[in-house]
Amino acid sequence: MGIVRDSDQFSRLRLRFIITAAGAFSIALLIICATINLWNYSLISQQADSMIDLIHESGEVPSQPPQPSSADTSDLRITAETPFQTRFFTVAVSKNGDFTVCDSSHIAAVEESEMVAIAPNILERARTRGFYESYRYAVFDEGDSLTIVVLDRSSDINAFESFLAVSIAVCGACALIALLLLVPLSKRAVKPFLENQERQRRFVTDASHELKTPIAIISANNDLIEQINEPNQWTERTRAQIKRVDELIRNLIELARSDEPLDQRTCSTIDLSRLALSATDAFTPLAETDGKHIEREVEDDIVITGNADELERLIGILLYNAIKHYEGTGPLRLSLHHSKRRTARKAELIVTNPCSNLSNDDIARLFDRFYRADSSRSRGTGGYGIGLALAQAIATKHGGTIRAELGKGSVNFVVILPFARS
Repeated sequence: MGIVRDSDQFSRLRLRFIITAAGAFSIALLIICATINLWNYSLISQQADSMIDLIHESGEVPSQPPQPSSADTSDLRITAETPFQTRFFTVAVSKNGDFTVCDSSHIAAVEESEMVAIAPNILERARTRGFYESYRYAVFDEGDSLTIVVLDRSSDINAFESFLAVSIAVCGACALIALLLLVPLSKRAVKPFLENQERQRRFVTDASHELKTPIAIISANNDLIEQINEPNQWTERTRAQIKRVDELIRNLIELARSDEPLDQRTCSTIDLSRLALSATDAFTPLAETDGKHIEREVEDDIVITGNADELERLIGILLYNAIKHYEGTGPLRLSLHHSKRRTARKAELIVTNPCSNLSNDDIARLFDRFYRADSSRSRGTGGYGIGLALAQAIATKHGGTIRAELGKGSVNFVVILPFARS
């Protein structure tokens, strides 16, 4: 049985490691790919804008680098072939809104009628620079008119799209290769963690069992002293501490075992509604002894799959915790119903008790092992800060979750458990 459990836990940890590592690597690749392509797009835009500024200033494309001027051409590589490779046209817009083609001699793929049709679409964008299809444009205010310079960048756009497709394909291939490598490597990565966890579990279990012997001897000696000299305050205090240590040992053993995955052979279909009612009946005398009342609202026929003893332990922990830390006035309340999200097919168990001394920081740490929001109070009531950690472990093993929420003068412990598979 231990081999089965270790194998299940090993598989889950491997899967979690693979998903986490592959996800992180994929995100890094995505960021790198996006950064490179954005930089490439920005470079294309800057070069096009520099060329447009140069055309607007000189009215043509020079065959050699121009002299320093107001147009920034530092990112351009101009050669004798540049005038023959650059395709552009310019359109003037008068105050009356008339469009006039000023220069169409440097482009053959666009008719003058198309140029006049493109210009209004550019002006409607309310941006002085940008892309219109495969053209880069800029609008210059000449005072009494507007000049639109439109530069054909189809070759650059095609190159950009090709590079984008290739970079996405390369990143996808790298992510796939990383995933294939992570599958065998994950065994080495996860194995030391599991071995260390198993050592800790064995240490806690073995140490707890070893402590039972001296505790039993101390208890027997204390009984013998009481038989010889009659019980007194010293033997009674010793007995109380023996009981406290014995309970702590049992909790430590149970806590160590809680890390083990759920053994499917101990699972069955459970009527959680009946289990909740039974647990409430069991804790009602304890609550009434302290002058408290437990209200319950349980829907019928809520069925889940799990270990009945552990689920009963989970409900018992929450009820005992609610009774022990009851503060203020009002009833304790246990409710069990279908999750508000009907499509989730989950059961929602809520245990509520009046409580006024918890803060948001306490709520965030309530399920930490050995954490007690009020150490002196918990120590006085026999608490160890283990119960809620056990409850969380049980809920997790059953594929559910547990959380604590602060209400108006109360604290709610909400457990979500999946329904039995039909």
